[in-house]
Amino acid sequence: MDRQGRKVLRERFQAGPIVFVLLFTLTVSAQESKIEQVENSLLYPVTVKGQDVLLSLPDRMKSYNVPGVSVAVVNKGKVEWAKGYGVLETGSKDQVNAETLFQAASISKTVSAFGALVLVGKDLLNLDKDINTYLKSWKLPENEFTQKEKVTLRHLLSHTGGLSRSFVGSYGREQKPFGLLDALEGKDDSQNPRPVRVRAVPGTEYNYSGGGFSVIQQMIADVTGKPFEDVMRELVLNPLGMKHSGYLMPLTKNLWKIAATGHRRNGDAIPDKGFVLPETAAGGLWTTPTDIALFMIEIQRAMAGKSRLLSKALANEMLSPQKNSGSWGLGLDLKGLNQTPYFQHGGVNIGFESWMAGSFDTAQGAVVMTNTNSGGQRLALEIIRGIARVYGWSFATQIAKNAIALDPKQQAAYIGRYRFNDDIFIVKIENAKLMIQRPNSSFRELVAEGKHKFFVRESEVEYIFEMNDRGEAVKLTETFPYTADEVAMKIKE
Repeated sequence: MDRQGRKVLRERFQAGPIVFVLLFTLTVSAQESKIEQVENSLLYPVTVKGQDVLLSLPDRMKSYNVPGVSVAVVNKGKVEWAKGYGVLETGSKDQVNAETLFQAASISKTVSAFGALVLVGKDLLNLDKDINTYLKSWKLPENEFTQKEKVTLRHLLSHTGGLSRSFVGSYGREQKPFGLLDALEGKDDSQNPRPVRVRAVPGTEYNYSGGGFSVIQQMIADVTGKPFEDVMRELVLNPLGMKHSGYLMPLTKNLWKIAATGHRRNGDAIPDKGFVLPETAAGGLWTTPTDIALFMIEIQRAMAGKSRLLSKALANEMLSPQKNSGSWGLGLDLKGLNQTPYFQHGGVNIGFESWMAGSFDTAQGAVVMTNTNSGGQRLALEIIRGIARVYGWSFATQIAKNAIALDPKQQAAYIGRYRFNDDIFIVKIENAKLMIQRPNSSFRELVAEGKHKFFVRESEVEYIFEMNDRGEAVKLTETFPYTADEVAMKIKE
């Protein structure tokens, strides 16, 4: 190499750090821009086609009275950013950050399901064998339903086992502690005992059961001879680098300073950070959105055949709708199967609400956790829809509907009060808009989308009115996407 060549090489080498710093600065700037866009692009579940209503995160936190929220975003198979907002506890100055611990609530089930499938991959469990062949410390009582079909791990993971105990128990500072075996026998609540029992022929219908995951928890402990919490740490949490996660119930006091405090719907803080859930597999994971995002990435890697923990075959099982389960796979709710498929799961404990959503094959997703029962899950979904908008996702998006205009005379036909059991719905006109107030809620605009059919922007609920011969509404049906309709009759004033 001649003198001129050495000079050029030396200049390029000297410029290298400058170029690197410039590229890093541009990357950080672009990321900060994305974060700012998300913070100002929250979305209602439903909108009118052609009408963008963008909401800001601080405003929505204030509206819902959410003390703290934490967000993690997965893009291109990596955690692109994570950020906390608000405070650990109302009245505190301690800020939520990306490493703040939250109760994952029922998102715990997704991680537990993954752990169970890892054991299937190790031939310690089988998806289709009678669970009582694995249970030692406790057995699921046989009855007329299990005589027709045995309960299997596949049934439990897809909520088709026909089991009771849809939600799990917990206790606070002033309540009597109980353990997993107590819960399985319904001894956690003497006033309302809810033992885990088979109430339908296994495999014939979907019935969400937290108790089913309590059975899985006991089964894993019995098969491995180790506490469930230790097994999950060894098989899932540690290998995935989920260093801020643990099935810790109660949460050890040395972690209180980095943990969010749960808040009830009325805003009251819960003592000792939150309630204790001995049924940890169903709802007892303390974690961060970042750690759950790492878990989400591993599911996506497994679908691509790149996971070191779970085979592609078992990942396909996890993300395939199970028989008679509706849209459920193994531990995950599956959506968009005919478009852009994605998996999701929500979580609600006393004091905490959360949501996660991730694509099957585009290496994208988001996790949001809050420390309140005051609109926490609604806020989480608004944030995820905003993320989907900013990143251009084709999943977890807002629903856009057509709207038709009503004149004042047409609006007046729906005015009145409607009764469903002890609940009252009120329909009125305010500022030339038709408004509805459902029980324990504020007034929302009713947007007409068809003949006597309406929607609200704030939820996926729809309202259908039945009219009499005089063209006056006499009945109101509130329809939900996933639960039974509520029919309210108009009250004669």
